[in-house]
Parts: sequence; structure tokens; C-alpha cells
Amino acid sequence: MNPYKTDKINLVDFMEKIRLEDYRYANSSSRIHIGYWFFIAFYIVLIGKHIYDGNSLIEIFSSVCYLFSMVTFAFIFRYYSKEFKDVDYSLATLTVLKNVADRYNPFRSKMSLVFIAVLLVDLGLSVKETTIAEILWIQVMFAIIITIAIVVGLVIWYKRYKPLRDEALLLIRQIEEE
Repeated sequence: MNPYKTDKINLVDFMEKIRLEDYRYANSSSRIHIGYWFFIAFYIVLIGKHIYDGNSLIEIFSSVCYLFSMVTFAFIFRYYSKEFKDVDYSLATLTVLKNVADRYNPFRSKMSLVFIAVLLVDLGLSVKETTIAEILWIQVMFAIIITIAIVVGLVIWYKRYKPLRDEALLLIRQIEEE
């Protein structure tokens, strides 16, 4: 064992990394949030067009499902933008570190809204189909796409955010042991 190697983490450097990552995450969430409002405007116009053209209630309902999904995603990203922008680093170090560990956890209870938004997209896709075969095909393709999105998201988390979370958890253990 190397006597010069230590698992101690420089708290000042770590906090600077967290500030930078929080800033970057807040900005990207804000941009995505704004992008969803363009989708929302598009679906509002589309629903109006469906009503004006006398389209079927199923077509209108499908677009409403997409609209509510986009609204849900917009609020999710707005929440994340504010959460990461409004971090209070003046709290006690242990509290800040526990908040970091929570913020960079990929499976947060607040993510349940994402599930609802995804179900609304799925409903919007499926409701227009008329045969069981078409519905099953949509479900299989949707499940594949969602699975790929989850895997890509977890890979990004593993490479970019897990090290930050692990460092925060290590610092928490070190502080609590003292």
C-alpha cells in the first residue's frame, strides 16, 4: 500500500467543481425548458387546427396528450433549472454535501413526473391506432426507444455525475467520522 496515497478530497476544489456543474446543469435545464414551450405552442396551434378542421375526437385527444406531456416536461426542467441555480452553498458543509448527493442521484422521487409525461406520450401515440397489431407495434418500438434513452442517460450520469456524487458521499463519511 502506498503511504503517500490518500482518499481525502480537497473540499475547496470539490465545491468549485460542484458550483461549475450546478451552473452548467441549471443552464442546460433552462434551455430545454424554453424549448418545450415552443413544443407547447406548436401543440396548442395543432389542437386548434384539429378542432377547426373538424378532426376526430381521437386525433384531438392524442394531441392533448402530447400537449400535457410537453407541459409536464417543461415544468420538470423549470424545476431542475431553479433547483440547480438556487443552490445555497452557505449552509453547513455537511448539509451542502448531502444536498449534492441527492441532486446528483439519478433515481430521485421527483422523477416520477417524468414517468407520467412518458405515459402521456405513449397514450398519444397509441390512441390513434385501430388494431391490436398496430398498438403492440407502437408499444414495442416505444419501449425500445425509452430503454435506449434510459441507458444513454445512465451512461452520461455514470461518466459525468456519479464521480461527483461519489466524492460527496466520501466527504460526508469523512466528516461524520470526525
